[in-house]
Amino acid sequence: MIEVAKAVTYHPGEDEILIVQRAKKDTNPLKWEFPGGSVEEEGAEETAVRELKEETGLKGKIVEKSAEKEIVIDNREFRFHLFLTHVTSKDVELSHEHERHEWIKTEEAKNFHTVEGFKKDLKAVNL
Repeated sequence: MIEVAKAVTYHPGEDEILIVQRAKKDTNPLKWEFPGGSVEEEGAEETAVRELKEETGLKGKIVEKSAEKEIVIDNREFRFHLFLTHVTSKDVELSHEHERHEWIKTEEAKNFHTVEGFKKDLKAVNL
């Protein structure tokens, strides 16, 4: 089972979420997602905060954890840990792992080609 933590990144002052577009040469190329990555020695919560910082340069504060979800993608089993994470800045410094970023209203997510389960992730953290 591959453990993954995601930071569903929300700027409450602007009522917007941050989405990032995966790199062309990565799995799910050019699809939009939330910052996140594999849980290793640290816990899922720490992974979400660390990955947000590494991928975007943003410092976040976790305000809510949703239920974990398990799915199979390409014959690999994943357990996703979702965290609603608030930020106070919108100044993104994108890492090499992503092509672009966008700050959007949640209802605009339908206009983006997202990774599997993206819309369910939004609902899981009540956005």
